[in-house]
Amino acid sequence: MKLKKILCAVLALAMLAGCASSFVGCGKKQVAEKQVVDHVYRATYLERPKDLNYVQRMFVQDDYVYMYGEHYDRETYESEMRLFRMGLDGSNVTRLDMPGVQIGEDSYIQEMLMVPDGSVWQVVHTSHYNEETYEYFEEYHIYHVAADGTVLADVNPKDIWDRQAEDPENGAESGIYHYIHSCMLLGGEFVFQDSDRTLYRLSGDGQLVGAVDVTSLMESGYINRMLQVDGKLTLMHNDYSGAQSKMALVEVDWDASKLLAPVELDTKTFQNVWNFFDGEGYTFYYSTQDAVYGYDAATQTSTELLNFMNSDMSANNVNDMVVLSQDQFIARGWDDLTGEDCIMILNRVPDDQIVPKYILTLAVVGDDWSLRSSVLRFNRQSEEYRVQIKKYSIEEYYEEGTEYHYQELVEKAVTALNNDIIAGHIPDILHVNQYMPLDNYISKGMLADLYTFIDNDPNMKREDFLTNVLEALEVGGKLYEVMPSFNVRTLVGKDSMLGGRKQWTMGEFIQWSKGIPEGP
Repeated sequence: MKLKKILCAVLALAMLAGCASSFVGCGKKQVAEKQVVDHVYRATYLERPKDLNYVQRMFVQDDYVYMYGEHYDRETYESEMRLFRMGLDGSNVTRLDMPGVQIGEDSYIQEMLMVPDGSVWQVVHTSHYNEETYEYFEEYHIYHVAADGTVLADVNPKDIWDRQAEDPENGAESGIYHYIHSCMLLGGEFVFQDSDRTLYRLSGDGQLVGAVDVTSLMESGYINRMLQVDGKLTLMHNDYSGAQSKMALVEVDWDASKLLAPVELDTKTFQNVWNFFDGEGYTFYYSTQDAVYGYDAATQTSTELLNFMNSDMSANNVNDMVVLSQDQFIARGWDDLTGEDCIMILNRVPDDQIVPKYILTLAVVGDDWSLRSSVLRFNRQSEEYRVQIKKYSIEEYYEEGTEYHYQELVEKAVTALNNDIIAGHIPDILHVNQYMPLDNYISKGMLADLYTFIDNDPNMKREDFLTNVLEALEVGGKLYEVMPSFNVRTLVGKDSMLGGRKQWTMGEFIQWSKGIPEGP
């Protein structure tokens, strides 16, 4: 079977792409015209430094991209953190000396943040287990190191936590296990959240200049992310205290050492967010599995910026992102098609430069990540055609606070698809699952015979595939659906039990199985 002839996992994509002047799908006939899509960004893939196995964080400063992460030596089985710098166009990749203090073999850099003046803040975690005394030692240190290597601050947060516990007005308990949960820069100062539900703010010389109790937020939910909005620390809070979950932005008032009143967000908008990002131009940026958006808290509106499918990308491409402007990002992530980590410069493509293509609509009830990968592969390869996914999301019909009935939600999604078909909004391709009334579509003549596409394609023929599998899917000698894969289950038995058989029919197997005695 010549699988290489299938451009994606969904055979129908390659078949329908063979039509030059008109599309026939689900009984629809229309003159095809090339169209353009919107919210398109062009990805320029940058070469990741060879001595960097994993990029932990990226940041931009003075027209350079800095990235640090782990290098693992496969010969010595040792790993170390390394820092690299490159131009915004991916040129002049240079390894730099890792700033900060020398750390021991039982330590690792948990976080590193670069200040615009060239100095860095580092969180170093040290742990050690004594096999003789069975004692476990763990400690944090927060360092602020100047560009020339001078240590500007060396803070052991344990000292802060101990002082908090000794302060009767603070009310903190002693003997609590602490760890640094998250951190960020606020100007040149360092802010971190600890496990004791407190935010701390350190000046450049390591002095504690602010502490705010966030217990109320942690007891009712959790802090999703710390953001810098208009120069102020703002917390993204997920609240699960009520019958329905809520999301809100909570500003921190350092002068009064308190949290301001939360500004509630539209929960439905943010319920499927993958990542949040800081950046100028919007209050913050965020990504879903479909797109990157900019959010304006003043107007409470989201603006779609980068559409992943229209840009021939996956949401996995953008696990981390640095916003250079609304039209240019630097992102890192995972490329589903190449199976590799990737670093990209993303530039918005002006509308008048987007190449028109024939658009095919693929309808899917629910979601199928492998299907997205197949569509991406096809779209990247085709110069004439583009497949767009019309998703009838099951979760869209779920009302929070009500009992979750998956089957009922699926039926609502299928009904929405059928209503669109009745209204004339007919997809070119259907991603079929067990919930779709396929027999009903076939009986009404809504589906094309896929054999006609195979037989008229000069690059493929029925014999390229397992014809018995295709025949199993036939209805009245016609092929209305194809499967991208199938499984074959086998049984293994002793030759003494099988009687020297080399092959058998299903009927013979059933008859033989009836004669197997009970017991082991």
